Amino acid sequence: MSEHLHQWMDAYLDGELSGIQKIEFELHLKECETCQENWKQQLALKQALTSLQPISGLKSPEVFLAEINMEIGTQKPEINFSFQKSLWYLIPTVLIFLFGALQIFGWVTGLINLIPGANRFLLESLPFINNVTVTNPWLNTTIQAQLLWSGIDWITDWGFLTQIFFLFSLSVLYCVWIVLWINNHQTKSIRV
Repeated sequence: MSEHLHQWMDAYLDGELSGIQKIEFELHLKECETCQENWKQQLALKQALTSLQPISGLKSPEVFLAEINMEIGTQKPEINFSFQKSLWYLIPTVLIFLFGALQIFGWVTGLINLIPGANRFLLESLPFINNVTVTNPWLNTTIQAQLLWSGIDWITDWGFLTQIFFLFSLSVLYCVWIVLWINNHQTKSIRV
């Protein structure tokens, strides 16, 4: 046999070779001097490893695992409440609830109208076209009634631009806060 069976030496030592492989390896070992040298080195290594005394002071794996489990069990998770971190969630949430509460208050009382035309849609969508009130004296009743009936009478309301400005400001504030929040969390994740 011209090729050496080095890969079978460990399996032969451990008794893992099948009957045919075992006989083939033993025959090759008797004929090949290189494999006999390697076999002697392998046996010497095995004897040296089995003759080693256990190192004193080492814990058995069971004891070591029990100590680790006990250490983990005694540690309580830390709850880090940071007011600064909670602000990132609190401010956008408060802005949304403030917007909703003001809108509901405006619908109920008619004092605040954050969405232009929202309260008029509720009140004036009823079939009371004849009860038209002129908000601007320079518009005649016919034009005001046509605007009211078409649903675009909010154009003549002087408070419309103020409402749009308030809505726009609230939306910009919310969007800026969300961008700052995303930027803050991305820089924290890069640092970690």
